[in-house]
Amino acid sequence: MYFVKPLFFEFEPIKIANVTENGSLNIELARFIALYEKQCLLEILGECLYKELIDSFELLSGATEFTLKDSATEPIKRLVNGYSYTAPPQTDCEAWTLAFLFGGCGCGCGSETCTTRVWPGFIKTDQYLIGGEVSESKSSFIADYIYYHYLLINRSLSTGSGQQVLTGENSTTVSNFSKRIDRYNEFVSSVIGRVNETCLYQFLHDNKADYPTWKRNCYLTYKTKF
Repeated sequence: MYFVKPLFFEFEPIKIANVTENGSLNIELARFIALYEKQCLLEILGECLYKELIDSFELLSGATEFTLKDSATEPIKRLVNGYSYTAPPQTDCEAWTLAFLFGGCGCGCGSETCTTRVWPGFIKTDQYLIGGEVSESKSSFIADYIYYHYLLINRSLSTGSGQQVLTGENSTTVSNFSKRIDRYNEFVSSVIGRVNETCLYQFLHDNKADYPTWKRNCYLTYKTKF
């Protein structure tokens, strides 16, 4: 693939130092993205839907990144690129279950008359102004997942004399525990639910006829910092 690029990690809250420089760091990060993007998608989609997704992409001659095939199905295009749709009617049982799974707290809480739901897709693009000019930034729940594992692995550095934690001059080294847990929980929110925003599993559940091979990860939960 990949959906996530090294530049996703240029700024906080998922900043990786020197990520824009060429060299070994960029190569290491590219390999890391490849490994953990695949792991992320397998965890949240299941093996069958993941295979459908991957089989829908191709690397054209002379291209530098994968693109969706012309033959890709409409459901795969909606999954990747986003989709605005009308929420389907739900039974009382379904409404209660979704309220529990996707961060709701019961009947009447967060209720609204709008029936339009918007799944943003794998990549979100936000615009902001700098000096009167419009710039764009891209983010993804996949990047949050990758960043969590990047911090997890880089709690220490492998050296010839063993594992070490390097410190700079006039600086104090602190644990990245809280930061990596925050990013993992942000990833979970994007997948299983957040207030007033369509998450991945809400989208897949609402359109389950289009994704018969989807396998929900019932073990995906928030991590605690306490």
